[in-house]
Amino acid sequence: LPGPLSQPAPEGRPPAMPSASAWISVAAGVGICLATYALYVEYMHAADETFQAGCDIEWLGASCSSVFASDYGRMMSKLGLVSPGSSLDLPNAANGLIFYLAVLLLPSIPASSAVREAVMLGAALLSAAASAYLGYVLAFVLGDFCVVCVSTYAVNAAILGLALSDFLSGRAKAKRS
Repeated sequence: LPGPLSQPAPEGRPPAMPSASAWISVAAGVGICLATYALYVEYMHAADETFQAGCDIEWLGASCSSVFASDYGRMMSKLGLVSPGSSLDLPNAANGLIFYLAVLLLPSIPASSAVREAVMLGAALLSAAASAYLGYVLAFVLGDFCVVCVSTYAVNAAILGLALSDFLSGRAKAKRS
């Protein structure tokens, strides 16, 4: 079936693999779902401390609610980049949601593909660095496990790998031209 991830193949050839850009969009969609769920859990936990989230898995020792509610749940203020309580002191999930939406919108920006690929790679590097920092905090500072957090780290790593692939293939195409 034709769709956004399939490309028509010349007669006698197998269908082309989806492009890295298409897979980046899929990964961003997964990220949007994860970030939206994390925001829901944060909101529900703040409204009712007895709220039991699906990602709070007692037998696994995983508690996303406690991780989201920690000081590190708002990384921008924890790092001193914004004032605590300011309108820019967003939960990490909100920052992630903004990132994933930007990833989806980036292809529609009127710029050369080389510029879009470079911007995507830069954003992906930033999100991967934030994921590495938060992964360290999760494991070694908080000593907790968060299924949603680790899933977003994996999504961000996938986006970085795909963005790097897109960037390098764009540079290779430019050299051949």
